[in-house]
Amino acid sequence: ELEMDKIMEQLKPSPELLGLTDVVIEEVHEARDGSIVVTVKSNRSTTLCRECQQPTELYGRGRTLTLRHLPIFGRKVYIKITPLRGICKQCDENPTTTQTLDWFERNGHHTKPYDDYLMLQLIGSTQSDVARKENLTEEILQGMMDRYQIDAVDWKTIPRIGLLGIDEIAKKKGHQDYVTLISSRYQGINKILGVIEGKEKASIKAFLSSIPKEKCKTITAVCVDLCDNYINAVKEVLSKAIPIVADRFHVAKLYRKAITELRSSELKRLKKILIAEDYNSNG
Repeated sequence: ELEMDKIMEQLKPSPELLGLTDVVIEEVHEARDGSIVVTVKSNRSTTLCRECQQPTELYGRGRTLTLRHLPIFGRKVYIKITPLRGICKQCDENPTTTQTLDWFERNGHHTKPYDDYLMLQLIGSTQSDVARKENLTEEILQGMMDRYQIDAVDWKTIPRIGLLGIDEIAKKKGHQDYVTLISSRYQGINKILGVIEGKEKASIKAFLSSIPKEKCKTITAVCVDLCDNYINAVKEVLSKAIPIVADRFHVAKLYRKAITELRSSELKRLKKILIAEDYNSNG
């Protein structure tokens, strides 16, 4: 434990490096279970009222939150924060509001960067596999995915789309139960746009049609799973000048399938030849 504390002290991670804003880091230490706990404190001076959205007066602090964050050195990371509370003197009944920052949701269990990380882990995997690898329940993972519904995309926060990704995600291996994950990649940065229930062409077309025209012009290519619904939806809605590229996971899967079939047929052929040779030599 002391060794990890020394390493973290030498690294002195900044809030920006951890993907956090409006905080200062007070302490970094290793917990008994080997996870890394980062205690932070808000340096945002105002808390807006949840009713009227006007600044409130300081009214102590809320309960301490422990939020799962992005892993470091392969270890779980938790962010601890005791958010400020404010009381509104302008609203009737003087409601109190607990401050939330851009990187976590009220009553959430994870930071937003960690939720984005989980969504990216789903690409090329299944919901049940990601839940098992991250030591989460499938219910918690599903609840997180529900918050990424595609109709909630804030296009104002996305200056350029770049590479648009359309991926099918199986909830469980071997089950015909899918969701569609929509993502963008620009200048090496992946961003989750949202989740569509199922993989029907009509749903994909509806999403593509909802992209503002000025944002469509920033799409450099569309990367899709080898699914006819996805390919046809892109062809029918987006400009023909936008190239459609195949997802590498599915291309690799086709390669493996072809190699497996070739190996199987060759083994059968060689078996017949060897058996015939053995028969003739024994005769």
